[in-house]
Amino acid sequence: MRKKNLALICMFLLSVTFLVSLASAEIIISQPNALYSLGDELSFQVTLSKLGIGYMDVSLVCPGSTENLYHNVPDSTKTTIKRKLTQDYIGNLYGACRISTSYDGETKESQSFEISRSIDITLQTGELTCDAGKTFQIKGTAYRKNNQLAGQIYKTFIEASLPGNATASGIVKDGQFILDFLVPENHHAGRKTVNIQVYDKDDNGNVLNFGNATLQLNVVQYPAKIGIAADKVLVNPGENITIIPFLYDKAGDTMASQINIKIIDSAGQVAYEDIVTSNENFIFQTKTNMAPGLSKITAEKDLITSEKSIEMKTLERVYAEIEDSKLTITNIGNVPYDKSIELEIAGQKIVEKIKLGIGQSKIYKLSAPDGIYEIKLSDDSNIMSRSGVALTGNAVSFQEAGARLDQIFTNYPIVWIFIAVVLASGLYVWYHKRQSNKKLGVISASKTQKMKAEQIKKQGGFEIVKPQAVIDKIIAGEGIRKAEQVVVLHGQKQPASIVAIKIKNEISGISKNDLTAALEYGYKNRAVSYSSGDSIILIFSPLLTKTIKNEDNAIKTAMDIDGFLKDHNRKYRNDKIVYGIGVNTGELINKIEGKILQFTSISKTISHAKKIAELADETVLLSKEIHEKTPSVKTERFSAGNMDLFTIKRVVNTEASQQFINEFLRRNQNQK
Repeated sequence: MRKKNLALICMFLLSVTFLVSLASAEIIISQPNALYSLGDELSFQVTLSKLGIGYMDVSLVCPGSTENLYHNVPDSTKTTIKRKLTQDYIGNLYGACRISTSYDGETKESQSFEISRSIDITLQTGELTCDAGKTFQIKGTAYRKNNQLAGQIYKTFIEASLPGNATASGIVKDGQFILDFLVPENHHAGRKTVNIQVYDKDDNGNVLNFGNATLQLNVVQYPAKIGIAADKVLVNPGENITIIPFLYDKAGDTMASQINIKIIDSAGQVAYEDIVTSNENFIFQTKTNMAPGLSKITAEKDLITSEKSIEMKTLERVYAEIEDSKLTITNIGNVPYDKSIELEIAGQKIVEKIKLGIGQSKIYKLSAPDGIYEIKLSDDSNIMSRSGVALTGNAVSFQEAGARLDQIFTNYPIVWIFIAVVLASGLYVWYHKRQSNKKLGVISASKTQKMKAEQIKKQGGFEIVKPQAVIDKIIAGEGIRKAEQVVVLHGQKQPASIVAIKIKNEISGISKNDLTAALEYGYKNRAVSYSSGDSIILIFSPLLTKTIKNEDNAIKTAMDIDGFLKDHNRKYRNDKIVYGIGVNTGELINKIEGKILQFTSISKTISHAKKIAELADETVLLSKEIHEKTPSVKTERFSAGNMDLFTIKRVVNTEASQQFINEFLRRNQNQK
């Protein structure tokens, strides 16, 4: 029995030995690092339990592809494999990879590891602003994904680009880079994205790792050229011209800014001068007496200027008006007037040769048998027809008023003798009085002041004498009615309220007088005025009103003027004033020079008020800025494109605005 068991054990051992001899060799792969960057060295060891038969293959397996790293018959159970992770050895493999080993019928894979081709970029430069034509710097640090500074092993480069083919390049060393970037002079203005790329290359010039970053850059452009467009170049005096000044930057793009515009006629006189907004049209209403020939439109911004010529045609035109029995004829054309005028009264026609210089007027006395007549006056075209004119006299006549005085002197020479005697007597009395004063030692007041000045001068000083009453008036703002738009260098920056009155038709006579009278509402409230083209600007400055809150006062004045002009238009339907009134508030730099308020407009304080007045149709419109500062004035929104404007509907009854309410109600009552 024991012999039988021993035989069985021997057979079992022989079987195990046989089976072991038939088994494959076991493969063990040392674990690579968890992360590699392209260009790093991949090193690992393959250990076999025993040498078998055939070739051993070691491959790098990555997403989408596999690259063989080793194919040979091992001569040892331990094989060390080292490969540079470059294109020469691994092609374009990267990502989550693993090592796969096959030998003697056995296959074994390593744990997964990452091969990265990324570079991380950290910028030290935040958002920048740079003028076109200037240089800015890009600073930062670059790391390979394995946390190694870029540029320590392989050559590393940085490139930056702006839209429009503006580029710059440099070198990254020990992870650091400073790149100077020149913005082209003609680069477009605005917020731009600078694209930045950092990459390294192997010894064969193949790109290994790369990274991207972006930088926000605000490119600032400056004016380079001004263009002037006009809707007509051959102009009839009295016509409107639409003008647009275009401002271009160095990239050729239009830019919005304030431009000084001046229109000079052929006689060298300034017909228009104002500050306007570029790329926006404004309307210049020519005068009928604007000099014929080539006028120049000049536009200026900083040191950039531009000119455009327009040609004014010649115009022979007179304007006639009748008051009582006097006929006034005025040359409102731009050349001397030399024509025959036909006057018709009660069917009788009288032809008179009229010669008038530019702007000259002549007054004629009309007479006819007592009655009410229709009078017609014409030359090549009808000038006027007026009915209901009361005349007196013995016969129809049309005679220059000055001519009758000449006839008196011609027909009655004794008048000349009488005048000469009176003048001679006056001179005799004055001479003897002066001689008497000298004998008595009397000295005139003017001579006393002169002697006093000479005495002070001898003492090494001087004295300026100004009556205290005049000083008080100037301090209080009394007597200061005029304003002048100049460049004020040493004035005060203050909030001011503006009333702009746009006159949209040609006026004269009663209309001119009533317009002047309407301005008294502004002067009464210590406003000052100046003319700008066809607009009259009233300025409420704290220097004169002694308060920075002038908004309510400006609105009240605008309503007073509006009511006054409406009354005029109801009374004189044939001599209406077509107008618009705009009210705005903003900042001015101003000072008082003598008896004139000198000012410089900031932003669009004045021009915005003028634009509002152009939109107003015989009413008052308020800007959004002044509307928000006058809560007591209840308004209704007025539709005007992209502008927020308001019309006045009512006034809240508060004690502070009671006087304003009373005036507002009174005007409305009068207009009903």
